[in-house]
Amino acid sequence: MTMKRSMFWLTAVVLVALMPACQSQRAQLPVAPRVGPMPSRELTVSQAQLQQVAGEAYARLIARAAVEGVLDNDPAMNTRLRTIARRLIAASGALSPEAPGWPWEVHVLDQAPLDAWCLPGGKIAVHTPLLTGLQLDDDETAALLAHAMAHILRGHSLERAQAEAPGDLDPLAFRSVARKPYSRAHESEADRLGIELSARAGYSPLAAAGLWRKATALASTGVEVRWLAVHPWTASRQEDIDAVARRVMPLYEQAKKP
Repeated sequence: MTMKRSMFWLTAVVLVALMPACQSQRAQLPVAPRVGPMPSRELTVSQAQLQQVAGEAYARLIARAAVEGVLDNDPAMNTRLRTIARRLIAASGALSPEAPGWPWEVHVLDQAPLDAWCLPGGKIAVHTPLLTGLQLDDDETAALLAHAMAHILRGHSLERAQAEAPGDLDPLAFRSVARKPYSRAHESEADRLGIELSARAGYSPLAAAGLWRKATALASTGVEVRWLAVHPWTASRQEDIDAVARRVMPLYEQAKKP
């Protein structure tokens, strides 16, 4: 695959899907729950290329949001989200040593859909309707951000794309894959890693259950919650989430100590 073709389909993935992609490094998890190191795989592009494309796409989206007047309009909300994100970013070093050094950004978009996402290199966006619709407290908001970050820390988007359309991937193949919900296995892994990340940052791991409970309750009223379309909920996850939360409580208690 040529450099030009590689950059072309990467741009399509980031602009169309706005979903996380893969890391080339292994994420070592020194404290339970241990989800294991990232599987080694042949990558068609480097991490530097991936972050460059994602950063350019994110910059264009943020610039457009500013022109449309839907960017970071609530100073108090902006400060709150960035404070939570900073703590999660600092804690991410225990899971992936390179992650704290990424060029992280956090913005709030005052527009539909009800969603939140993270791009390669740490480019985060949260849509205001999701926060206001779910009425999340700080611990639940941390659970939301940590789950989105967990997908990028584990490289789930590229992993599933390479599984479904291996080889010389073109933009159309990537587009069809990237629009699909995460698999049950990917969601389970992001649950566990996200809960651990929240605990390490000093946010209650028990809040993850509240996040999903609020999201599914709102969706049951007929409101379209895009977050659930990309991160589909199954009742069978509840037991695993509760178990992981209990196991990482020592991390939470340690993080809360002055």
